[in-house]
Amino acid sequence: MTVFGLRFSRASRGKIVALLSALPVVYACSDPGDPGPVGPSTGGFQTGTGGALGTSGGAPATGGAISTTGGLPTSSGGSLAAGGSTNGGGTANTGGTTGGLGTGGGSTAQGGNASGGSTSSTGGSTGTGGLTGGFTNGGSSSSTGGSKSTGGSNASGGAASTGGSKSTGGAATTGGSKSTGGASGGGAAGSSAGGSGGSASDDPKTILGTFRPTNSDLRDLFDDYVNDIGTLTNGTVGTGTARTITQTIFVAPNVVYDGKGEKLTAKGMGDGSQNEGQKPIFLLAPGASVKNVTITAPGCEGIHMMGNNTVENVVWEDVGEDAASVRSYFPGGKITISGGSAKSAEDKTFQFNVTCDVTIKNFKASNVGKLVRQNGGKDFPLTITLDTVNVTNVKDAVVMSDSPQCTVRYHALTTDASTIFDGPMKTQSF
Repeated sequence: MTVFGLRFSRASRGKIVALLSALPVVYACSDPGDPGPVGPSTGGFQTGTGGALGTSGGAPATGGAISTTGGLPTSSGGSLAAGGSTNGGGTANTGGTTGGLGTGGGSTAQGGNASGGSTSSTGGSTGTGGLTGGFTNGGSSSSTGGSKSTGGSNASGGAASTGGSKSTGGAATTGGSKSTGGASGGGAAGSSAGGSGGSASDDPKTILGTFRPTNSDLRDLFDDYVNDIGTLTNGTVGTGTARTITQTIFVAPNVVYDGKGEKLTAKGMGDGSQNEGQKPIFLLAPGASVKNVTITAPGCEGIHMMGNNTVENVVWEDVGEDAASVRSYFPGGKITISGGSAKSAEDKTFQFNVTCDVTIKNFKASNVGKLVRQNGGKDFPLTITLDTVNVTNVKDAVVMSDSPQCTVRYHALTTDASTIFDGPMKTQSF
């Protein structure tokens, strides 16, 4: 046998044939990436679209690195398919390494590193829908919908988009800390602390005008009263000593006048007889109070109470026309007389001409015609509570009323009066 101009014996020929027969097997296994046998397949070890540098296949031509239609490394579809490293947007085109080492697709399936490129193509790292798609469908870092796309960290719905930290519903938008309904809605400073009626520095006649009756007859009587009472002096606190007054002391609504033990003597305000038209020592507006005062003779009209008043620890040394009263043109209401005493009331000590709820407690009276009188000949509700009251030297009765709507409740009442209750009132002890 002659090979390449050399002769071999029969025995040598057998060895050469065996050697040549083994060569294709070694060659076929030289690329560990291909498990298949050597053959003229379309696409080298694997089939795909696009070679390493070829137009649509292998290294120098369509197909593998050496063979035109079945070269060594690739056939149709080498390691980097049509649109290699920068074609069509980024590191991998649609399909990227598709056709590379895996038949019909690259190392990451259809879509390669990123459908349309890693940084700028459709669905790349800035695609639509955040990281959805990951390393498979749509690219290595993000598939359809990159990290900054619609729905991404800065897109619609992202940290700063609709619904984000600063968007509608965010920290500073409608509903936020400073929006409608926020911390400053309806501030803490509303109506002023002082209610209607003002302070003690307001004009007394102006204040009185706010309590003018709506009934025309009562209104006329009220107007006459305000005119006749003359000049009023605002009072909030006494001196604690003896003094002479020439004008009525007006105590404004909700003000407490504390005389601090002072003794008041009226001059030019009345003679202390039963004559009408004398002036009161005090005029208490609704809600006002007076305490710790002694009223000497002449007692004149004593204390006029408009309603919801408290008289505490007041002593009348010589009751004039009345010690205290509520006129028919005043609002009336709850009256509390607590502590103190009264002497020498020729007629009545306390008179009530409008509906009131009166409580007299811990009080002493002596040498009086009556302790309480409801307006004579009138019928209106009046409730009187006498609690721990001592009345002596009573000329007429402790309580006198012409109204069946008058109710008297009493407890610890002591008296030497021959008639305690005079009139159709209802009485009960407690």
